[in-house]
Amino acid sequence: MKTVKFIQHISFRNIAALFLISIAASLTSCEGEIGPMGPPGEDGGLYYGTSYELTGDFTAENGYSLFFDFPEPIYESDVVLVYMFWEQDNGLNVWRLLPQTIFLDNNGLIYYNFDYTIQDVKVFMEGTSDVWVSGDTDNHYIKIAVVPADFIAQKSVDVNVISTIIDAPNLKLKNFDTIDLGTDLEEK
Repeated sequence: MKTVKFIQHISFRNIAALFLISIAASLTSCEGEIGPMGPPGEDGGLYYGTSYELTGDFTAENGYSLFFDFPEPIYESDVVLVYMFWEQDNGLNVWRLLPQTIFLDNNGLIYYNFDYTIQDVKVFMEGTSDVWVSGDTDNHYIKIAVVPADFIAQKSVDVNVISTIIDAPNLKLKNFDTIDLGTDLEEK
């Protein structure tokens, strides 16, 4: 008689264990619709970037190039924008996004352009003229903005207008002091 009760007792334990295992397995494999997006994090949708200001002259000695090493490498997904001070208009600074082309009176051309890696930026001047005047080569003031690609992808961002980058309310730029790459630049 004890043997029968022991077998019944073992059978009940086995059934209970199998029942609990099947419930646990069915609960872990349940899938449903994804719920609504949660509230934004502490930053409230802010993007973070960095800006640098450079001054320099394009000379034969530097290969008509200005080199700048980032203090720390940037992300592959970052976008690097380079602006050059162009002129003043009614007391306001006019900035142009590179690349830019100037058509010279002697039918020559000057190209201001840049390239970059995750470690550095090179701003350079090329052209078809053998002789450039000092206004084309000297005293250049350059701003570099390194920003996340997701920020640039927003429809409200016009990269051609520097103020949409510098003054964007949802972009925090870490600014560095102006770096002189060799120039006699007057205050602009």
